[in-house]
Amino acid sequence: MGDQSRVVIKNYTNSTRDQWMAEIKYLVAFGNHTNIIQLLGYGETNRRLFLIYPWMGRGSVHENVHGLTWKQILQILKGTAAAITALHSHSPPLIHREVKPANILLDQEGNAILCDFGTVGPSDHAIAGVTPGYTERATLDGQAQTGSDIFSLGVLILQLIMRRVTVTSPTIQSNNFWDSQVIRWATNAFADRENAVHISLLRTGCNTRQARAITQLGLDCSNEDILSRPTIEVVTERLLEIEATKSSRWSNLSRCLPCANSQP
Repeated sequence: MGDQSRVVIKNYTNSTRDQWMAEIKYLVAFGNHTNIIQLLGYGETNRRLFLIYPWMGRGSVHENVHGLTWKQILQILKGTAAAITALHSHSPPLIHREVKPANILLDQEGNAILCDFGTVGPSDHAIAGVTPGYTERATLDGQAQTGSDIFSLGVLILQLIMRRVTVTSPTIQSNNFWDSQVIRWATNAFADRENAVHISLLRTGCNTRQARAITQLGLDCSNEDILSRPTIEVVTERLLEIEATKSSRWSNLSRCLPCANSQP
């Protein structure tokens, strides 16, 4: 996992000691998981706290959104789901709270490596500093559930298939903690053409049924009703089914999202 001849040093201060300790605790516990970042070392001085990780030369998913193929997206989603499964299977279940493209690194084979475990903890663990668009208010209020990570995963799915970097639009009128633009875009696209997949993915292997199914999965995961969201086990099953689905490709590419380079 990663290039261990080069490392990354992540610094913390005493004001963020709790996050530093959470990273150490949980990364040690899940240190052998293929899709979770490996902690190479840690320490503290009079002036700082630090963690040492392997260098991931391919960067994060956030940095690669526009260049990913359909096959690569499925690989990333399956790997991310595997990491979340490990957390949710823990006793008690652990919630990441910050599943987003910037916290998913890519190794040389394109495997997803989930990182940033400073917000990890059980459901009654209140934290601050989470990211708009991927997080529900319940997470801030110390009432996060495993379904909170499913919401974040749903936003990630929609973001990747639509090739969108922007996911939020904070508004005073919104009843949600932060309004997620990507969910609204995908909902509208699904109503119009039964999928929200960017045209470029149709050119790299995504077929008719897969486009519809992956959009539906993203919308199901980001359902406003937490009880209506699938579990991570069901998400994994559906991803495998989508990957195996065979169908002819779209003959009418105009029904898919335009291949525009500009982002909102």
